Amino acid sequence: FDNTSEVDLSAADASNKLRRDILDNNSTAAYVATWKADNGTTKYIHISGSPTLNGKTYAQFTKDEELVAAWNANSGKISDLTGVLKVGDLVLVKINDSRAGVNPYYLVAINDVIITPANDLKDYVSFRYKN
Repeated sequence: FDNTSEVDLSAADASNKLRRDILDNNSTAAYVATWKADNGTTKYIHISGSPTLNGKTYAQFTKDEELVAAWNANSGKISDLTGVLKVGDLVLVKINDSRAGVNPYYLVAINDVIITPANDLKDYVSFRYKN
């Protein structure tokens, strides 16, 4: 997924590698809901099991400065990938690239995690985000 242009990207297309801000990190037959960046620069702070970050819910974040403050306050949790995603989790995403004029901070709220039986490749994580 490319956060700045809000489009799904194909992992089969090597030309979009630098724009892959969110990529399924699954590498086994049984789906595990984790994300990584495929561009080598995007970083995550995954807040699991709590509907708040810096004392605010997803809906209460309204300014870029609030996302920056949350990132700075949780900088000890910065990682190249997320933990296992669950409904209600919050994920701060920082894209560290050269897309001019783009706010590099995003807040993602996990809406749903669907894991289907029989490894039918219909598993997915539903989310909403803002920056």
